[in-house]
Amino acid sequence: MALGTRSQDVRRMDDSFEAANQRVNGIEVKLHAQSDDLAQLKAMMKEMENQQISIKQTLQTLAGEASSSQNVRMPQHPAPASNQ
Repeated sequence: MALGTRSQDVRRMDDSFEAANQRVNGIEVKLHAQSDDLAQLKAMMKEMENQQISIKQTLQTLAGEASSSQNVRMPQHPAPASNQ
């Protein structure tokens, strides 16, 4: 094999490796961005869960207050005595 041919092959391989490295770097950037997006989604879902828990507790408290106020009865006055 001629020396010129061998160096051309080496240059082609270097170019191929460089192109492959660029593709890998691009994929890594995309994966990192998707990972960040996933972390943000998880944080948002956790916040929504906390808000739902808070709302549920508030509703339960309000429902308890409403039922306890319904159980309190107004004092009943005795019926007036009939004059017979």
